[in-house]
Parts: sequence; structure tokens; C-alpha cells
Amino acid sequence: MRNSFYVIIFLFFLIGCEKDTSPLKGSEIGSSNLDYKKIESKVSISDGSIFWNASNEFESLESFNTLKMLQDFDYFIGKRADPFISIDGIDNNLISQKLFNESIVWFRFGYKKGILTYRVQTYSWFDTAGSNSDGIIKNVKCSHYTETFIKCKFYFDTSNPENGMPPMSWVIVTIKDRALVNVEDDLGASFLGYIDTDKKFPERYLSNLKKALKVAVKDPEIGLKDEQLRGFTIEELDLLTDGLASQVKAGK
Repeated sequence: MRNSFYVIIFLFFLIGCEKDTSPLKGSEIGSSNLDYKKIESKVSISDGSIFWNASNEFESLESFNTLKMLQDFDYFIGKRADPFISIDGIDNNLISQKLFNESIVWFRFGYKKGILTYRVQTYSWFDTAGSNSDGIIKNVKCSHYTETFIKCKFYFDTSNPENGMPPMSWVIVTIKDRALVNVEDDLGASFLGYIDTDKKFPERYLSNLKKALKVAVKDPEIGLKDEQLRGFTIEELDLLTDGLASQVKAGK
């Protein structure tokens, strides 16, 4: 009987240890078997910078059909009737913890019961000028929409900030090479990000992250010195850019 008692105590001890050493919860990639090097991340990097864009004149443009963008960057990969897009900011702390599809800054928009809605967070440790909000999108206007460069302005019909943050009127989303994203708001905040996908498709959102980082490190205005990239070690960036970061560092 005493031996059985000790066996039971030992089993509880093992269970407790297993809980203490379990991987992080949330949207963690959930599999240590994923080989980053085998994740497809081919991207054609065009010349110039994501910031070398044309005029910010949108007022005279016609409204853009947002269904095209929602189909081009389908978050659910065709699995859901109400599509939306989720843009996550690049965050080395979360990425180092394998929380690839989480972020402290984001912009998400899509349809809910036929209404085009949004959620946005631009306030962060690297840009305190930002805010947060959610609401209804009034319309969207795009000055560019090509394979290499997309630039669209999202006008908000309603804005509901939390925690005493100031309201927003619009954000401008710029996408280079269908990979790297820059989101800027009317308060003066901005962040670099990538196109997220449903966490059921880890290879897809990790692929999108790698593509965005490849475009970022090759961008003449970003490279390895941008505030959002400085937290990565060169080894981490190499792993996520298939060695491109070291080539950039070497001046190639």
C-alpha cells in the first residue's frame, strides 16, 4: 500500500513538471517539427523602397472594390464566407517565442454581416503616437494596385478607441511585393508588418512573415537598422530570410 502511495505521488509530480515546462499558449506555432528552412518563401523583390511612393492624393479617386483585396489576401484561404485581412506588426519578441501570428500592433478589416468593419492598434513601445480603434469603414481609395505596389487609404465612418486613446479618421496601407506592409494612421504613428493567415495554416503565415522580412532587409530605407528589426540577432534574421540578412550586412 505504501509503495502504491509513493507511485501516485510521483505521477502527480511528473504531471506538475510537465505543466511547468509546457510550450507557450496562445497562437504559438504549436509544432517544434517545423523546419524554417523548408518553409516556402520565394518572393520577387522589386527595386526601390516601400516608402518611395507617389503622391498621397486620394480625395479625387473613386472608391475601390475591397472584395478584390480581400480575395487577394484571403485570411481563411477560402474557408469562410465573410473574408477579412489581418496585418500583424513585426515583433521580434513574439517571433522569438514562436508566436508568429500575434502582435502588439495590427490592422484588420473585413465583412461582418455585410458591413465592412475594422480593428486597429498602432500604439506601441516603438511608436507612442498611435492609438487603437474599431468601427465601420466608410470607403477605401487606392492610388496604386499592382503586383509590386499597393497603396490604399481606409476612411473610417466610426471610431471607438479604448483606454482614453484619441480617435482615428483613417489609415493608409502600403504593400510592397505582396509581402511587406506599412500601416500609418492620421495621428502620425506607423508600423511594418506582414499578411497574417488563420492559425490553422502555420506554414502559410510563417511563409508570409519570411517574405515580408526578406523585402524589409533589402529595402534601402529599412535594411537591418529599422527599429522593428534591430531586436533580432543576425542569426535569427538569417533563419527567417534564408540567409539574405547576412548578404545585406555584407553589402551584397
